[in-house]
Amino acid sequence: TIVMRESGADPDYNTGPQGNTTQQLAYLRRNAGPGQKYTKVNNKADLQPGDIAIRADGDPAPGRGGHTFFFVGTGMGPEWTGGQSASASQCDRAPMASGTDTFNLYEWYHLN
Repeated sequence: TIVMRESGADPDYNTGPQGNTTQQLAYLRRNAGPGQKYTKVNNKADLQPGDIAIRADGDPAPGRGGHTFFFVGTGMGPEWTGGQSASASQCDRAPMASGTDTFNLYEWYHLN
């Protein structure tokens, strides 16, 4: 939320309640489609640095709650089949890279 709004990329992103992944996902879904701010990325090969990966708190997956990631590129070695993502938490985590292929676990969006 902070990156999207304060960078100027999308000043309307998640304008309330703040930090809630359910609200972020609803905003992305409302604003994705032809002529909209976002395009939903359905193919891993189409990911571009800066694309958003998101899942809401109530989404099904054992042991996983809501979170938002940014795609930052590819190149983590031969075992890596997707790309890198970076995440942070407003509450308890500094920004960090992920070596996990999260494409099928999250919805992905590109800011047009």
